[in-house]
Amino acid sequence: MSAEIAQSGFHAGEHSFYRALVLRRQLVLVALTAALLLSFCLDLALGPARFSLAEVVSALFSPDTVSQQARVILWEIRMPVALMALVVGASLSIAGAQMQTILSNPLASPFTLGISAGASFGAALALAFGVVVVPTAVEYVVPINAFVMAMVTSFLIYAMSLKRGVTIETIVLLGIAMVFIFNSLMALIQFFSSQQAVAAVVFWTMGSLTKATWPKFWIALGVLVTVLPLLARHGWALTAMRLGDAKAESMGVKPRALRLEVLVLVSLLAAIAVAFVGTIGFIGLVGPHIARMLVGEDQRFFLPGSALCGALILSIGSVLSKVIIPARSFPSASSRRWSASLLPVPDPQSQEGHMVTLQLDRLSARYGRRQILAEISTPRFEGGRVVALLGPNAAGKSTLFRRIFGCSRAAVKYASTVLPRRGRWRTCPRTLASMQCSRSTNRYYWHVCRAEP
Repeated sequence: MSAEIAQSGFHAGEHSFYRALVLRRQLVLVALTAALLLSFCLDLALGPARFSLAEVVSALFSPDTVSQQARVILWEIRMPVALMALVVGASLSIAGAQMQTILSNPLASPFTLGISAGASFGAALALAFGVVVVPTAVEYVVPINAFVMAMVTSFLIYAMSLKRGVTIETIVLLGIAMVFIFNSLMALIQFFSSQQAVAAVVFWTMGSLTKATWPKFWIALGVLVTVLPLLARHGWALTAMRLGDAKAESMGVKPRALRLEVLVLVSLLAAIAVAFVGTIGFIGLVGPHIARMLVGEDQRFFLPGSALCGALILSIGSVLSKVIIPARSFPSASSRRWSASLLPVPDPQSQEGHMVTLQLDRLSARYGRRQILAEISTPRFEGGRVVALLGPNAAGKSTLFRRIFGCSRAAVKYASTVLPRRGRWRTCPRTLASMQCSRSTNRYYWHVCRAEP
């Protein structure tokens, strides 16, 4: 009788310990969510035009209570970038977490299998030589190329994994081989490319959230929302995989089939993320390890924990970039001649009360097969400012202004041109304005004559 009492007390202690462990992990997830919301609000608040957290919250829940300027800046400019940071960070971290699970390798990430290297190669083909893998709209050529090459890499590895006798070590070695192959091809592309194309390729491979737009965000979010439940459905099996293939099989798990299915899902996540924002390498490796230290290996907590950690890391990185480097700096120590072009932005007070802003969104230009400008995007410039464009001779500054104004070499003066509703320049609140373009000493000026209702 005493033995039964002691055994029941032991089981009660086990249940109490387990409940306390689950509660602690739930509190960790709640704390990560709170930190993520705070970082998201800071990402919206910080920038050239700073807002208080109260203004940000008001703009999110009651847009009509804030000024028109704050509403435009927060919702049209910063919101896609801040949300893309959350989605891309979560996608890369989940991809890295599941790769580490199925490959039993703590150093596995989307870069281990060459997915990101393949995406970089596809983007470089479009930026340097104008190669289009799948015919699409001009603004989506680079992301589509990157996505297609990333998925081609994934399916090559998937096809090799189907062969008899292929082990986990073989998959990892094949991925590393793909990384070196694509890096060599990237070096070859840069060797035969122009200086402008090399700069565009290098900038893309560095990764940047400034490429974010609302359509790209919705696509990335749709993929994440689709893949996440599929991975959660295999939560118990993936937890068992951490014990090794032999023990997982004894529990009814089919490691080979599960590994291949998860490989396809995480490849899709990583390919979409890298295609839209470029190469961001550390999230897929660091995020899962932080989540593992906080909530353990149980996929019920590890999967959402990895998503929250990845999103939080990338969001904090975006915030720190605005705090440490509030504006871009241009290199001044160069043996080449540098020049500047001025772009006066009209004063909003002279526009009959309408606020005037300017923005470039993925502007590209080429002469023949030579890429001069590749997806040039700028923040929104507010009225009353003078913006200086700095760059070495032959960098494409004049080409940039000609494309902005729609001016060719033969005709460089336009008057009373009405901008289209979805044109390169955007004015607020109605996106329509009259403009004229004139040329004087290689400087181009943009003048708003009137803002139409």
